[in-house]
Amino acid sequence: MQDSTTDEPKLANDSQPTEFSDAASKPFVGRWHQLASETNWEKGRIILQWRNALIEAKAPSSQYSDEAWANRVGFVTCQHVGRLRRVFERFGETYGEYPKLYWSHFWAAIEWDDAELWLEGASNSRWSISQMCRMRAESMQLADGQTTESVMAIESERIQAESDDGFLDSTSSASGN
Repeated sequence: MQDSTTDEPKLANDSQPTEFSDAASKPFVGRWHQLASETNWEKGRIILQWRNALIEAKAPSSQYSDEAWANRVGFVTCQHVGRLRRVFERFGETYGEYPKLYWSHFWAAIEWDDAELWLEGASNSRWSISQMCRMRAESMQLADGQTTESVMAIESERIQAESDDGFLDSTSSASGN
């Protein structure tokens, strides 16, 4: 495509994906998310095994805290270590029953006492995380003054507030200070 005012090739806005780039990128983005999901499960498994080994060895709790692991491996926040550990601790034995879901689905559902029901629905129906949260919110008996939108806003805020990428640059401390 040419710019008629300059006779130079017209460049697409690099920050705006095109239909072609979306289609061409889809398998790579899918592989990326799958890899990140698998990696999070393995990281959670390692953290929990390390923690359990130190507990069994009767180490002081400060030695097996999320912050201790973050400091030991570097470049990850203790908050992210805690997320990885807690998600694996809760769903580590059952996540394989939901092969179509990403780790993030489990993170979103970690505080739900009916999580397995919604994870199954998300897996069977191929729901995104926000769709899963919305379906759950719509099915809940809401308290006075609550709406599906207000519940969704609270869930969204909780997930976003605790969902940084978990990595630090080399000048940051693992404890988040």
